[in-house]
Parts: sequence; structure tokens; C-alpha cells
Amino acid sequence: DDLQRRMSTDIDAVFSGGPAVLAEASQMAEEHGLRRNWFNTDAGRFLPPSGEPPGDRLLAKGRVEVVVPPARFLLAMKLRASRMGRDDEDIALLVRRVGISSYEEAEQLVAEVYDGEEEIPPRGRPLLEKVLGEYEMTRSVPPRTLPAIDQR
Repeated sequence: DDLQRRMSTDIDAVFSGGPAVLAEASQMAEEHGLRRNWFNTDAGRFLPPSGEPPGDRLLAKGRVEVVVPPARFLLAMKLRASRMGRDDEDIALLVRRVGISSYEEAEQLVAEVYDGEEEIPPRGRPLLEKVLGEYEMTRSVPPRTLPAIDQR
């Protein structure tokens, strides 16, 4: 029950398998006309000290398993990064899925997921305030406007 189908130019990945996985990702990029860095391996730097929680398995084929972490966890990671133009549409969708309706609730979520060791960076406040309002999803297929969240 996706809130919105959205185009993405990369996937954020935490993986095991090292060079073999990276070689396969590189070959897939070449075969399918993907960006060279479509397989974003930087996501691991946003993991909390407790690591990644169990998630929903989307795919299991051979030795490959694709797991998506819970929405609350993904939102906390996206808020920790708070990159306008990269994380904004994900944050807009995730705050609606998780039920966040204020900056304070978002701060509390990040504190819970990161055991109080991380916070939303200063650039995250204006980003979050923007996505809590009516928000135009320009990278969606088709583009769509999300309604404003009733802020408490």
C-alpha cells in the first residue's frame, strides 16, 4: 500500500558481500543504462549505533535477500541526512506514513532511533517544515501534490 510511486536515481544500500556485490552493481549499471553510482553504499554511515532493525523482506533469490527497514527507521535516517533535493520527497512520504506532524515529534523520533546520539541538522528544520505543508512531488510518476499535514 504505497503512498506514492516515485522515481529514484539510486538505492541506498547496506550490504555484505564486498567487491563481488559492487562488481555486479557496476555491471547492472552498464547493462541497464543506470548512473555509475546508482548503488549508493554511503547509507551505512547514517546507521544508528544499535544497527539496522529487522525489516520486511522484499526479495529472496539465491544468496540475495532484499530487506526494507521499518518506516520509522528510514525516516530517522532521512531526517539525520536532511538533504534537500535528495531526501525531501522521501521525508514527505515517510512523515505521512509514520504519523509525524511536527518538528518536535521528528526530533523525538531521531533521538529514539539514535539513542540520543544524533539529531536533525540545522538544515533539516526548514526542510521538514516545508514537507509538512502541502508538498509537490515532482519526481513522482506521475507528479503529485501531497496535502498538508494537520499540525498539532
